[in-house]
Amino acid sequence: MCRLLLNSQTKEEPMNTNYHHDLAAWAAHQADLLKAGRMQELDVENLIEEMQAMSRKEHRELMRRMGILIAHLLKWEFQPTHRGNSWRRTINDQRQEIADLLEDSPSLANHFDDYEWLQRAWERGVRQVETETGLNHFPDEMIWIISDILMKDFFQTA
Repeated sequence: MCRLLLNSQTKEEPMNTNYHHDLAAWAAHQADLLKAGRMQELDVENLIEEMQAMSRKEHRELMRRMGILIAHLLKWEFQPTHRGNSWRRTINDQRQEIADLLEDSPSLANHFDDYEWLQRAWERGVRQVETETGLNHFPDEMIWIISDILMKDFFQTA
């Protein structure tokens, strides 16, 4: 079946570069137009939409990773008898993923100066750990500073 689909498009048939039909082909075509300097042919409206969506995706990914990291740090602190390599690995993985995001998009670090953003990340982590553990005695506001949360050895001693 896949072979039929792959072979159904011949070299004579142009690839459909319509934004709503094939996003990957459309994006490749837009890149080709940019490289060739054919600015009048660009699909500007959809390019803008995609660029904004890409930015939102990076911001959401940072928030998601911070929530997971905070949840595991909370479990590490408030459930010391349950500490194990799985939590340690998750903490380290999330820190590395956050570092990778910041390396690719340094402007995302601006969120770390935004109290409201940090508070949302905290609340997200608290909700996650409450759901996972059934516990509900976690502080309403962030109890650690961001540099500690991201520090490699923070809460890694058992």
